[in-house]
Amino acid sequence: MLNPIHKALGHQFPITYGIAPYYFKKGNSIQRIMHQLKYGGDTSIGKQIGCHIGQHMKRQNKFGDIDFLIPVPLHFSKLESRGYNQSQIIGKSIANYLSKPLITDILFRKHSSKTQTHKSRFNRWKSTQSAFILKDKITLIGKHVAIVDDVFTTGATLSGCLQALESIKRIKISVITAAIADY
Repeated sequence: MLNPIHKALGHQFPITYGIAPYYFKKGNSIQRIMHQLKYGGDTSIGKQIGCHIGQHMKRQNKFGDIDFLIPVPLHFSKLESRGYNQSQIIGKSIANYLSKPLITDILFRKHSSKTQTHKSRFNRWKSTQSAFILKDKITLIGKHVAIVDDVFTTGATLSGCLQALESIKRIKISVITAAIADY
């Protein structure tokens, strides 16, 4: 049985692993925790979540072939106003736990977009297609990379990342998100 990440993204690009240990539902505790991380400035939450995910991945004993973790990038203007990238904080804790490098200077968001939280599914997809660019393809040839995001809702953001990575020869891609929306 395919997990929801494979179902949503696997038709675009073969996903090696898909991980989303928590369910994000309107009004539940995970939504409150993730909002506190993303909008409330509580970066310690991201560190804790990353640790838990890293522990889970290590216990699974099937993630040893991941070469790099890459957090979903924020546009520089959003990064400047928020002060941090929540996906990077989660990713750094996972990378530390797994003793894998976190690469933050290879995938970039080309343009700033308003928050996706109030957009329709179609408009989310539309705003993220061709939204990401890759600075260096050579480093990723033949590598297994794990894209790290905070919450998987429609898959639009991750799809945009996959679109930027799909032209790299022999790349394997896994997707790690802290939570997956359950609407």
